[in-house]
Amino acid sequence: FGPKSGEKHNFSDFSNTARQSNVMTPVSVYERFAGPVENRTGHDRSYPSQWDSGILDLSNSSTSSSSSDSSSGSGVFVLELWRFQESWILPASAGKTVQGQGGHAAEAKRSNFLQREELRASYTGTFMVSDLPALKLAGFQRPGLNQAFAEQPEWRVNGEPTWWSEDGRHFIYYAEEYNHWKMNALRTSGGDGLQSVGQGGRRSGRGFAHSGPVSQTAAGDASMALRCVDGWFEVSDGDWQPLEPNISPAQSWALAFTAATVESDATLTSGQLSTREKCRAGSTAFCGIRHSKSANGSVLLFLPPVPESPEADSELVISEDADTEIEEANTSWCIEDPEVMVLAPALPEAKL
Repeated sequence: FGPKSGEKHNFSDFSNTARQSNVMTPVSVYERFAGPVENRTGHDRSYPSQWDSGILDLSNSSTSSSSSDSSSGSGVFVLELWRFQESWILPASAGKTVQGQGGHAAEAKRSNFLQREELRASYTGTFMVSDLPALKLAGFQRPGLNQAFAEQPEWRVNGEPTWWSEDGRHFIYYAEEYNHWKMNALRTSGGDGLQSVGQGGRRSGRGFAHSGPVSQTAAGDASMALRCVDGWFEVSDGDWQPLEPNISPAQSWALAFTAATVESDATLTSGQLSTREKCRAGSTAFCGIRHSKSANGSVLLFLPPVPESPEADSELVISEDADTEIEEANTSWCIEDPEVMVLAPALPEAKL
């Protein structure tokens, strides 16, 4: 991550609170974000994440917030993720015929038992902030396309960076075989998914709308076609229809996170059986996009994987319950697409 000029973004501009605070503490929380934020476009109820909640704290790493070295473009962060699932299920022997008293057949009791899973993950480390190209798009029939989109160099298709919407559900990618940019969505939001649309993918070149052709004389900047209103088409009633969208510059920042400490704590309860496992992993890198006030200053996180340590500390608590079985956790939430979460500012004084 880095601005085009190679200069780091001024962290004091990133948070007014950082300029105003005079608390002499090793680390002061200047920004707090919480989520996930509900889908603001209103066309989709699903959410592309396994997590129920997340909290992100961004802090200045200086020992004094009044230090003159407040423009380092970096700081420390803490990301806390939490998931809770609970259900009542029948034991394995429910409904089976068993030998009753006096040799008479009887049906086993159909008593339900509780199955619960709770997972917490914590990531602590440093982050860097840099300017990021972004565009505000409007005028499309599909509501989810009328948002700000920011460039994301970490996720590429056909060699070009993808562009991601404020809500994290839609993306723009370069369709090499058609030589234009196409708009699509994550599979959980009714799209074809990021990995399926690349060259050779089973959904290669598909999308909801596309730009005009990429000029071969654009000095190597293929995104120039995205900024031009000419040549756009959108799918309407199964056919490609021409349109002239409204395209204007937007403001966004790239967040590059490096977690030095990664921990998870998982508890699984099934009937009278309870298992708890704590994991610690090594350094993990992930990224995010911070949008401007027009997008409520939200942060789109491309979430890191849950730590899985081969030397995990675990404890098993078992009581006599012959019919309890532990089921594997559902991992179908992220097969091919990046897992994303949108967090909104949680502190009233934290503003751009």
